[in-house]
Amino acid sequence: MSSAAERLLVRALCRTETSGSLRGTILTALASHRFVEPEHDVLFAALRDIQNVGRVATQARVEEMLLRRGFPDLDLEDYFASRGRAITLTEISDALRDLGHGN
Repeated sequence: MSSAAERLLVRALCRTETSGSLRGTILTALASHRFVEPEHDVLFAALRDIQNVGRVATQARVEEMLLRRGFPDLDLEDYFASRGRAITLTEISDALRDLGHGN
C-alpha cells in the first residue's frame, strides 16, 4: 500500500475538475481501503460524508467538518491547491492500481 497513492486520490477528491463518475470510482475504491496515513483516513471520511449529502467539498466545508470531528489542525492547503497542474487520469488510474483497485 502506498501513502503517495492515497494522498493523490484524496487530493483528486478535493479538486473541482475531477468528474462525478471518476469521483464515484475513487470514493468506492477508498471506502474499503485501510489507510496507511491517519490524515488521509480522516480527510477521506470528511470528503465522503460531504459528498453523501450532495454538497461540494470546498476547503471551508471540509475544515468545518474536521473541526467538528476534533481535527482542527490538518493543513488542507496542498489538498485543495488550485495552483499547479491538474491530476491526470493516468495518475489516478495508477494510484488506484497501486492500492489494488483497477487493472
